[in-house]
Amino acid sequence: MTKAVVLAGAWRRTRTAVRRTRKHLPATVLCALTAALAVGLAACSSGSSGSSSAGSAPTSSASASAAASDASLLQLQGTYQGPESDVPSSYANPTVNPDAKFVVGWLNPNGVVPGLNAEQQYAQQETTKLGGKFIALDANASITLQVSQFNDLLAEHVSAIMVNPNDPGSLTPDLKQAAADHIPVISVSGAIAGQPAWAGYETNLVQGEDQAAYYNVAAVAKADPGATFAVMSYAAPIPVLEYWAQRTKYWGQKLGLHFVDETDTTATTPAAQATAMSGILARDPNVQAVFCFNDEAAESAVSVARQAGKHVLVSGTEGNTTARQLIKSGEMFSTFAFNWQALGAQAVIAAYDLVTNQHLPLPVTTAALGTLVTKANPGV
Repeated sequence: MTKAVVLAGAWRRTRTAVRRTRKHLPATVLCALTAALAVGLAACSSGSSGSSSAGSAPTSSASASAAASDASLLQLQGTYQGPESDVPSSYANPTVNPDAKFVVGWLNPNGVVPGLNAEQQYAQQETTKLGGKFIALDANASITLQVSQFNDLLAEHVSAIMVNPNDPGSLTPDLKQAAADHIPVISVSGAIAGQPAWAGYETNLVQGEDQAAYYNVAAVAKADPGATFAVMSYAAPIPVLEYWAQRTKYWGQKLGLHFVDETDTTATTPAAQATAMSGILARDPNVQAVFCFNDEAAESAVSVARQAGKHVLVSGTEGNTTARQLIKSGEMFSTFAFNWQALGAQAVIAAYDLVTNQHLPLPVTTAALGTLVTKANPGV
């Protein structure tokens, strides 16, 4: 078969893929997708080669990644329209009362996650700024330990408790006791925008899982239109992670990608995450993109794909330094950097408002706005 025939067939498949996505996408995004596809086809005509799954764009994931210009990926920032854009992004700044007792109890769900530790540090800084005392406890991903630590903070008679629940249902008795003791409780990075507020919490800060799902999917859709994708989540029953996986599949379908697989890592360890990625590649050896629930999982996925000789667009969520370095080197495709500073600081501001009776009632939910990170803006 001649090169001309191959290219003609490739263009027909590309045109069909774009037509199929037209009803889901605005005209401006369609134009950008078509341009990216055209660049990928031009690369094929100059001698590059690659394989693709049925129904996907006829360029390899590696060449498609290069086809999406830095500028086009940067232009995605600010395009998110979803539940997290419909709620406030912050609380009103309080007036400091030097006579107020302000002791913050902070329950970190899993201290091995760099972003959660950064969030905690920003919360501590804001507490100091407001003249308060900060008590932080790390549950190390344990549900029972988090319950025990919540009880410890109640015994300390702290002014307010901030928690990212490892299992919301397990804290129900503690929330009732906190209400009886007049200790306000704030959900940090645990609630979901657009869904009913959790009972027992005065206000809820949303981490940005829907933004993360949208931006990573949109970046892949721009780089490799019609790509096949898999989702790697975490087996623990954490509502925000279950929501993230659902929304990743939702945005994937909406933006023209093709879902082929979903797997959960059984633990937050490199070995467990590598096993999950190996399973994805075993079931779907031609998968073109993998969306991971955090950067640590994405880093493990990158390592497995590299060892297998596979070109896969791997995306994470969090925005940690290692992920940014892998993105800069071209080994990892993208991540979504949660706004850890806003999450930590705003949680403490909300607590201070509640303790000192300022700017009440507080919004039911707020959502900090994060940032898509690609090779265009690795920040390292």
